[in-house]
Amino acid sequence: MGMMRQAGWVAACLTAQTTFAQPASEEPVAVLPLASLPWGDAPVRVDAERIVIARLGLPSSRVDSWSARRLSARRQAEERALMALHTWVDEQLAAALASPSVATAAHRAVDASMQIQRVRPLVDGSAVVLAVVPRAALRSAADVQGVPW
Repeated sequence: MGMMRQAGWVAACLTAQTTFAQPASEEPVAVLPLASLPWGDAPVRVDAERIVIARLGLPSSRVDSWSARRLSARRQAEERALMALHTWVDEQLAAALASPSVATAAHRAVDASMQIQRVRPLVDGSAVVLAVVPRAALRSAADVQGVPW
């Protein structure tokens, strides 16, 4: 009987991990089950309405408490995701021969619209962050022929 109760508790925890809170002002997004999230860095992927990237962050060795180590890993993963998105946008705009003013507008759009959709905490204190940028935000900021948004 104890095993059945434990199995029910584990199932409830897994179900709770597959959803996330989202502000009431935002439109609903597809919820990814925790099992489908990457375990490390993943390249930029262009979906129908968004640009998705995953980055791994390692915990800081300068911090002693467990919660602070996890937070430092998440922050590092967020910074790495943002930098990787900026690099990807630069590459796309360079291939399209866009002007510097268009590139500036595109980078401002990335900064303003990047959202963290999911976080996968790992047992060593590190974290994988799944960041998304709506394609519409880039399209309105930098409408250039030959770019994937």
